Amino acid sequence: MTKTGHMRFPGTVTVSDETFAAVARDAAASARAAGFRHVVLMGDHGGGQKALEKVAADLDREWAGPGPRVHYVPDGYFGAEKRVREYLEARGLPTGAHAGIPDTSQLLFLDGRSIRRDRMQPGNPDNGVDGDPRPASAELGRVFLDFKVDAVVARIRKLTSAGG
Repeated sequence: MTKTGHMRFPGTVTVSDETFAAVARDAAASARAAGFRHVVLMGDHGGGQKALEKVAADLDREWAGPGPRVHYVPDGYFGAEKRVREYLEARGLPTGAHAGIPDTSQLLFLDGRSIRRDRMQPGNPDNGVDGDPRPASAELGRVFLDFKVDAVVARIRKLTSAGG
């Protein structure tokens, strides 16, 4: 996320890390008010990870005692991203960091109608794509989302079973 508020690509919205952190803080407070014993903050995008980590640490310290624990779980992005990259490399496919095969495949799996395949093109400095989305598929998207879910569930189980 940028601090400039500049919308570089049509249809995108940029919020500052401060705004994102405030939303995460309010969402965590809502979970606390609803009675959750563990509040998990996680993001599925590179931007904002540090903000989530800081909010979780601050709230966990602030709510110490009989209140809920607040955890930051980076595994849905960082851990799964590594597995996705290894999976693609083993098959000789390009990885890309943004709007390439991984992102596009996941969207195809979740809602294939939202992807305009006829407009897909390899990345360049003007289109916001890093990689080449054209080999993407819903089948790959299912595999990649399973990587994310497995990583997150494993981390949450570890945090909550260890008295975390």
